[in-house]
Parts: sequence; C-alpha cells; structure tokens
Amino acid sequence: MKPYAFLFLISMGLASCSKTCYYAFTGGDDYAYCTIEYNPKKKTTIYRGYATDYSFSRIGYLYIKSKDNVSRKKELVITRPMEIYYTTDGLDVDHFDYLPDCQTPLKDTPQGAFISYAEEYRKDTLDLMPHNNTPFFETEPCYKRLGLRWMPPYMVPVKKIDYSRFPKQVQHLHLKDPARH
Repeated sequence: MKPYAFLFLISMGLASCSKTCYYAFTGGDDYAYCTIEYNPKKKTTIYRGYATDYSFSRIGYLYIKSKDNVSRKKELVITRPMEIYYTTDGLDVDHFDYLPDCQTPLKDTPQGAFISYAEEYRKDTLDLMPHNNTPFFETEPCYKRLGLRWMPPYMVPVKKIDYSRFPKQVQHLHLKDPARH
C-alpha cells in the first residue's frame, strides 16, 4: 500500500509542476493591467498588458509570446519574442497589428535582450530585474522597433487572468490569442 501512496504523491507533484501559472500587475483604476501566463509544459511565457505608459509609444494593448527554456515558477523570463501583437492607443480599436520578423535566432540575440521577473526581494512578488546597464528596450530589436519603454515593476500571483480588467475598447478583440482575431 505504501508504494502506491508514494507513487500517487510523486505523480501529483509532477502534475502540479506542469500547471500554468498566472501573474498580474494592477496600477490604479485605468492606469495599468498587465499579466504574465507561464506554461511549463509548452515552455511558453505570454505577456499581455495595457498601461497608460504605453501611450508614449502609441500602443494600447500589447501581447508578447515567448518560447523559452529558462522560466520557472518564481523566475519568469521573456526572451526572443515569437509573436508580438498590439493595438494602437485610442477609442476606435478594431484590429491587432502584428510586428513581423521577431523570431531572432538564439545566436543573433543581443546580450541582455530579455525581460525577467524574479522573487528576489519580497515573498509572493516577482520584481522586474535589471540586467547589465543597458535596458532591454534598447537591445532587443523588436522592442526597439515597437518603441517599448515600460514594463510593470512587479507581478503578483493570481488564480486566472481577468480579461474584463482590460479597457472596454479592446475587450471585443480576442485578447487571449490575437492570432485568432
């Protein structure tokens, strides 16, 4: 009986390791709502965000999908974006724009061209981690083309992404997977 209980506990532990993790940043009522979805089974990290700070780059809603092998539950890394979709800032948003040619080969990826969050200073909070002295906005070619200049300073764990927290002008779009829109 004990071997079966042991095998059951191991299988439950492995199943929980492959569970999708969600993190969110909320800044005021209309200031920002940003999320990260990490799926260890698919080895993907997806960033979804809306923030008034993006308006400086004329971005409304931002979706970045990254495939990587370095993220863990308490350390999330967005590197070499596979897909970037975004909307322009404004009231009449009816489609996503796609930023092509973002699949930089690993050997061509500039050093420091990644975004990472880690549980470094506070329990149950992933803080944005600085790397080198050059901001990743200036080293990753796609972020540079997009004009991205801001990411949430921290993320906290959540049970699921609340898509109703994103602005009304983009809620009619397929926020979960813009490629389907």
